[in-house]
Amino acid sequence: MVIAEKPIAPHAEHRDRLYSHSGKMVRDGDRLQASEKVWGAVAHALKIVAERRNWPYAGHADAKVIIKHIADLTENYKAVKQFDDVEDLHRNYYTDVYPVEDIKARRASAKELLAFLKKANSQLPRDAAGPTERRYRNRHAHRQAQEALHAARAGR
Repeated sequence: MVIAEKPIAPHAEHRDRLYSHSGKMVRDGDRLQASEKVWGAVAHALKIVAERRNWPYAGHADAKVIIKHIADLTENYKAVKQFDDVEDLHRNYYTDVYPVEDIKARRASAKELLAFLKKANSQLPRDAAGPTERRYRNRHAHRQAQEALHAARAGR
């Protein structure tokens, strides 16, 4: 029996579903899942902004660079602090140190950040230049070179 795969949902659906689910997890007292769902919601929101502008986004390190870049472009540096709150929740998934009240506070901060990212996505030009941090550029140049090498080897 073959199980048909579901199509991959758009990042906006993931963002909304994960944030909503985090509320249920908080109400149920599941601190780990609540923490990670909030992180996931913000990660998908950042993916929306990055993909619309063709900015590379391959993981956690890119998320930090991208939120700083968006803050620079919009002059909203509160977004970096809000991202730090969410990043703390991502760490909490591994450490389980935050009580539910702390998770609720960081979740509220994430809600504001999600609203800001929606607004930034609609207001920033599609051709806005991407982050220029050297490690970010080098990491993606290296990844592109590796992908080209693998594609060349596969074509032999």
